[in-house]
Amino acid sequence: MSYPDMRGYLMALERHGLLRRVSQPVDRARDIGCLVKWMYQALRDEQRFGLRFDQVAGATMPVVTSALGANASAVALALQCAPDAINTTLTAALQQPIRPKVVDVAPCQAVALTGDDADLDRLPIVTWTPGKDRAPYLTTIVVTRDHDTGKQNMGVYRTMARDRRSVVINLAPGRQGFRNVKTWTDKGKTAPIAWVIGAPPAVHLATVRTCATATTRSNSPAR
Repeated sequence: MSYPDMRGYLMALERHGLLRRVSQPVDRARDIGCLVKWMYQALRDEQRFGLRFDQVAGATMPVVTSALGANASAVALALQCAPDAINTTLTAALQQPIRPKVVDVAPCQAVALTGDDADLDRLPIVTWTPGKDRAPYLTTIVVTRDHDTGKQNMGVYRTMARDRRSVVINLAPGRQGFRNVKTWTDKGKTAPIAWVIGAPPAVHLATVRTCATATTRSNSPAR
């Protein structure tokens, strides 16, 4: 894995001119989504960059977007390979998976909020299409587990923040996440689901690649 965490990758992006900061105050329900769409529509692929919004109204943390998908150079930096070697690098990595390591203590557990403190309003979740999206959406890694086999799956699924304590996830039928959750709900049980924000960049990229591959296979006439 090229970077142990997202923070190190963002620093590298900034050093290479692939991440730019917006210091002016912005509204997460209007400004961020519009600015990102403008960039993708107005600039050629090689000119695009990630955006970091340092002053988000009503939030205590910044919002970073387009850090992984702005252009091929950003993806190559995440994998520490040449842009024309992205596909072969990802394919080679997926063919040699690394078994997860179970630990008792991890940096992501440094702050644990439970009960009434578990509040989605603490996160600056963005409304990506103002005027069309009914609510803010998370689009990040979603981890599910098969009830019977215990095997886990990671995919990227759009998730609407319904209120400060609940979300609605778009688990399309045919996707592995849907099948995993169904193994729980068919038994009348609540399925465990985890949303992962800010994982190391290689993990995000592998999740997208694996998810896309699984979807392609599930839609294949051979199946």
